[in-house]
Amino acid sequence: MAAMDRDAMSAMFESVLAEYGLDPVECREGDEWWRFSPDSLSMQGGVHRREFRVLCALTEIDSEVDIEDVYTSIAGRNAALPLGALAVFSEADNYLYVRSERAFTDLSVEVIKAMIDACMALARSPTAQSLRSKYRVW
Repeated sequence: MAAMDRDAMSAMFESVLAEYGLDPVECREGDEWWRFSPDSLSMQGGVHRREFRVLCALTEIDSEVDIEDVYTSIAGRNAALPLGALAVFSEADNYLYVRSERAFTDLSVEVIKAMIDACMALARSPTAQSLRSKYRVW
């Protein structure tokens, strides 16, 4: 990691949450992780192993769905995104997400805000709505 330590990254992220009108202390889930809901979207973010992540939950995936079909759909949707898109679709723990991640050395207040905005925009897209309705738990 370059000049910025984890405490500095956390402070930076909390300043961005405050820009969205959120109370960072209330959003804090751990030392370096937050859950937050700008505009009623279920999001989380923070320091993750070797990168900084922001995630927006789309839906829990129905347990009857073939997970390989989910991965194929995600890959196809991601391939259709603009090259270098800041946010992409992903799956983790049987949930469908929009995810943005950046190396610690790439972080700034502007980058973190762009990550959150990109996740929110992709989560509201027709493509996200299509994936959500195809795989959600009913």
